[in-house]
Parts: sequence; structure tokens; C-alpha cells
Amino acid sequence: MIQSQKGVLYTGIAIDPDQRLRRHNGEVKGGAKATRGGRPWGIVYVEGPLTHSMALKREAAIKALPKAKKLQLF
Repeated sequence: MIQSQKGVLYTGIAIDPDQRLRRHNGEVKGGAKATRGGRPWGIVYVEGPLTHSMALKREAAIKALPKAKKLQLF
């Protein structure tokens, strides 16, 4: 999970979280459209290692949480 300076949270999966963060911050080509605004982003929570299937399920579960519960993770 990453967080913007404004406190916006974004949850996703990645094999290399540091590389993915660089993409979200525009340092490397790629990254989600949703993270183009609000830069810079910082990593606030990481789980794993998980299989791809487990990671997708966990991502969905985290995204379903209200923001207050997400903040409790870290």
C-alpha cells in the first residue's frame, strides 16, 4: 500500500515494491493512472511474499476495507 502526501491510499500488488513505487512516482515508465496525481507516493504497508493468486485475493480484501481499517494496518 502506498500513500500520497495528501493522505490518499492506493493498494496494489507487485513482485518488486520499490520498482513499482518508482513507476507510480514517474521515475520509471509505467504506473497506474490513479497515482499520477498526488506525487510523491511512499510505501506505508507491505505483505508477503505471497503467491500471485493469494496476493490478488489479499489486495481485494484490503481494497474492501474502510480507510480507517486500512490505516490500522500500518
